Amino acid sequence: MTKFKIIFKQVFFKNIKSPAYIIMIIMPIILLGVVLGIGKLMDQSTEPAKIAVLSQQPAEQAALQQMRGQDYVIDTQIKTQPQAAQALKQEKIDGYLIIQQGNSQYFERKDSRDFDPSGIQNQLNEMNICDPCAAS
Repeated sequence: MTKFKIIFKQVFFKNIKSPAYIIMIIMPIILLGVVLGIGKLMDQSTEPAKIAVLSQQPAEQAALQQMRGQDYVIDTQIKTQPQAAQALKQEKIDGYLIIQQGNSQYFERKDSRDFDPSGIQNQLNEMNICDPCAAS
């Protein structure tokens, strides 16, 4: 048994000094980190877009804040265009929609999630807030 221990010790200490052995030990840990990181990124991409919807009419603004959607969440704290522009600049929201006199404009970050404002346009048309809405 002592011969086995001596041989095992010599082989083990010879192998532990080689770069291939160290890489073989560290590689599963690195791969696990990469897989978990990719999973985390995939979860973030499925989050709904955070937007703000602004209107000049207080009654419309209140109705717009109550809207719900599958692919977006409305930030109810933002009430004015300067607040929305600042939040967009600080990357707190992905975009904002301004409704003025029947027209609408959607502003978004260049690196924001893909979001199609036509779903909001359809909801606005159903609520008769924005009859000829055309996002530009």
